[in-house]
Amino acid sequence: RICHTFTCALDLKDCANICNIVHRFQDTGDLSSTGNLWTHAKKCFGMETVQLAHAKAEKGSGADKVRRVALKNGGKLTSQLITAAFERKQGGKITYSTRQHTEVESSLRSGAVVGDHGYQSLMKMGRPHIFMPFPSTLWRDIKHVFIRVCGWIADTLQDVLGFLYFTMDCWTSPNHKALAAFTVHFEQDGKPEMLLLDVVNLPRSHTGENLAVEF
Repeated sequence: RICHTFTCALDLKDCANICNIVHRFQDTGDLSSTGNLWTHAKKCFGMETVQLAHAKAEKGSGADKVRRVALKNGGKLTSQLITAAFERKQGGKITYSTRQHTEVESSLRSGAVVGDHGYQSLMKMGRPHIFMPFPSTLWRDIKHVFIRVCGWIADTLQDVLGFLYFTMDCWTSPNHKALAAFTVHFEQDGKPEMLLLDVVNLPRSHTGENLAVEF
């Protein structure tokens, strides 16, 4: 008879059955059933161990880890061994790397990064089937989103019943670019809200001397 043969992880002398081999015959109506395998496993390892192994095996590569635990312990498998294998290890040695990150983009404009060879290689690593949009497509979508958001902000601010408080903050970023940010603050449904309106480049750094000259 055609059948699948499964050998118990335990030795013949330790197996709960007379024979440590389980057959699953392929000429019956329940050829895909694993009931006899479950019954054999429960006899050899116990219900608690089988249920725990099944729960761990359903998570990613847990089945391979459960199998390695059994082989490492001469076929013996207990709930304590499974728990010890899956528990998070604490107190390990902390390691770090001082190697510089590999530059993957060569474009200075954010929308054009998707066209860089290095960026595409990074994004498609392990996923060669994914589609990367063209820079022109990305710029078009960004413009559409910008127009929609501007309209939404205008409608939202016009519907505010209270006061609108506008603020401006200037700072110099690490790359020596002087920037100014404009925000608006208001109350809506009893909760304070804040929206960023714009961020612009300044021609000069916002030092006290430059501010005194301008104002």
